[in-house]
Amino acid sequence: MTRAYKDLRVLLLVVALLVSLFAIKPSYSEGEFDTNLKFGIELAGGSFIRLALQGCMVQIEADADAILIENMENVLNRQVTLLSSTDEVATFQCPAMTEEEQQRLDSELDLSFTFPDENSIQLERSEDAIIVWLLRRETNSEVWKVEYSGEEYIEIRAAFSQEQIQAFLGKNGTVTSYLDKVSPQTTKETRRIIENKLNYLGLQDIKVRVWGEDYIMVDMAGKSLEEAREIVSKPGKFEIKIKMGTVSETEPIEEGV
Repeated sequence: MTRAYKDLRVLLLVVALLVSLFAIKPSYSEGEFDTNLKFGIELAGGSFIRLALQGCMVQIEADADAILIENMENVLNRQVTLLSSTDEVATFQCPAMTEEEQQRLDSELDLSFTFPDENSIQLERSEDAIIVWLLRRETNSEVWKVEYSGEEYIEIRAAFSQEQIQAFLGKNGTVTSYLDKVSPQTTKETRRIIENKLNYLGLQDIKVRVWGEDYIMVDMAGKSLEEAREIVSKPGKFEIKIKMGTVSETEPIEEGV
């Protein structure tokens, strides 16, 4: 096998990884899962690429109706009050709404409001659904409910601190638990997506595996550090970090942007 051929294979691998990370959109359809998670990329000793998935999981207690009122008042620039609330439906009052105001609520908040009359607003909602909706708006990221260690969490697929998330909630909610990681099922499904992309390009012999709960490893045996540096370390979307020598599972990882 010539050096040019091996260089081409590594280049195809890198292209496949980049396509996998940016071309896919997170959705569930007929049992299929996609994600647009961001990654930190590290080349270790020229033998593998290590991907660190950026994101966090949180548990939140919040007043869903207060969150809605605050956002509706920001759109309408006037007072909105809560008339009634059940587990499924909330009804709000805002006197003498115009049709333009109703349309503005629908378009700017992207929620399925109904308007029984010109003075009232109704919405079918749950607390978790409103929290997910708020975090998607505030973070401009993919946000989903996941399960971890037998408990339900909300997963944000981008890097945010607990303090930042608390600021998004303001006085209307509290972050009760924060984990600086994505869920194991998200890591495994992302590995599957990358494998599918590599198979499509004829690189099925390149091994992709999950390392611990948080990292994805792509084996690059047979490539020297110099060759990998020449092919991979180019200006682009990712910051590539070169690490000499072997890496143990207890060693911290440097994350790119």
